[in-house]
Amino acid sequence: SWDRNVFTFQPTGRGFLRSAAYVVTISEKAQSGIGLPLAEPVLFRFKTVGYLEVTDVQPAPDATEVDMKADVLVTFNRPVVPLTSIGTQATLPQPLRFQPPVEGKGEWLNTSIYAFRPTQGFLPATRYEVRVVAGLADTTGGTLPADYVWSFTTKLPAVVATEPFEGAVHVAPTSVISVTFNQPMHHGSVEAAFSLLGPDRARVPGRFRWNKNTLVFTPASPLSPASAYTGKVAAGALAATGEKGTTREYTWAFVVVAPPRIVRTNPVNGETRAAPYTQLEVVFSSPMDRSTLQRNLTIIPEPRSVYSYWAESDMRVWLSFGARPSTSYQVILGPGLAGRYGHTLGKPYTTSFSTRALDPQVGLATMDRVGAYNAYTETVVLVSHLNVSRLDLALYRLDRDELVRLNSDWKSWDTYQPSRRDLLREWSLSLFAPLNETKLRTVAITTRQGTRLSPGLYYLEVSAPGVKWKGRHILAVTHTNLLVKQGEREVLV
Repeated sequence: SWDRNVFTFQPTGRGFLRSAAYVVTISEKAQSGIGLPLAEPVLFRFKTVGYLEVTDVQPAPDATEVDMKADVLVTFNRPVVPLTSIGTQATLPQPLRFQPPVEGKGEWLNTSIYAFRPTQGFLPATRYEVRVVAGLADTTGGTLPADYVWSFTTKLPAVVATEPFEGAVHVAPTSVISVTFNQPMHHGSVEAAFSLLGPDRARVPGRFRWNKNTLVFTPASPLSPASAYTGKVAAGALAATGEKGTTREYTWAFVVVAPPRIVRTNPVNGETRAAPYTQLEVVFSSPMDRSTLQRNLTIIPEPRSVYSYWAESDMRVWLSFGARPSTSYQVILGPGLAGRYGHTLGKPYTTSFSTRALDPQVGLATMDRVGAYNAYTETVVLVSHLNVSRLDLALYRLDRDELVRLNSDWKSWDTYQPSRRDLLREWSLSLFAPLNETKLRTVAITTRQGTRLSPGLYYLEVSAPGVKWKGRHILAVTHTNLLVKQGEREVLV
């Protein structure tokens, strides 16, 4: 038909074929209203809309271990239903068929995606075949030419946890053995598949009970101490519902706790130079019962108090009792000291050690880095000393610039090394003091001739054999004293 310069071709009957490619040609013989022909033929192509197709499904074809509560999603290549309200979902097509059948509810998430949610979930360990039935039509009238079929398998029964766990050590002899599955199981089938093998590979007798998805096995008698056991669930243990059982044998191993013994101590037995005030560390071979320590602990000489700190699942304890310097100690752990599950040491354990003297120390008992001293009187300083037999002193001359730098810059002070050119005097003093007692010694700082220091700036070092750190001090010897008082708005000198 014509409408002025527009020619329209309308096919008759069923119209164009679906998913077909057409070529349209207008030859040069076509003429205008005044008889002018086309300069050249006109040619164009088009393709008609195709059939409805499934473009994606979830779970994917041949998927395994699908969760029993999973949704099934189907995506089509074009709209199947019109945009509509939620209330009209019941009137829309429900395209899925399941084998075995599943109760559930389907809904169109949009015009081309359909979702199915099982009401009670899928059966475990079951292969499902899902079918989109041929003939489902899209909004253009195109239909699904053939059934679309795919399948998936839900989760197979499997062990997800055991107690004791794989590789566990120090397991209680009275432990029950539990095996937890990922779904409800057929009790008789699982019990027949379960075994607990002892160190001699013999099967351990016992009784079963269930707690939901967990099998609990109680051995008929306590397990043997310091022994390895192996748990097994044979392949083929069936779920409560479904078609298939566990696909492989599940095994795990654990070791029952051994009677406790002492692995080591620190300080070690026989140590003669342990640090003063040290703790005694005791390492056990298995977890211990803390409550049995106090009545099974003897320390000679007896301390005023004992504190204990436990760690590493109660396999390690630190005993703190204020071990005095230069003292020998004997620590006895009694035979009744028990492990977590009742086993005892069985016989006493004794360890001995001696502490060394306190490290030698020397220092100047001064208020600050710089001190002011009266030039009219003898200059004296107090030196503290511990476990040293001699003081070594050195007195240096110091100028004003060095004083300012050393008193204002901590790094300069920390790294300062006086020049031998400025050395005024070096001398030593013998000391006599009880071992491990800190004492004070008054030391007169004089010239080499024994006279009082003249006014000026001095640098003093005090050291002792075996002592790393020196005592250091700057002395300002003067006839003049200034007292400064500072207020909010004024300074008084």
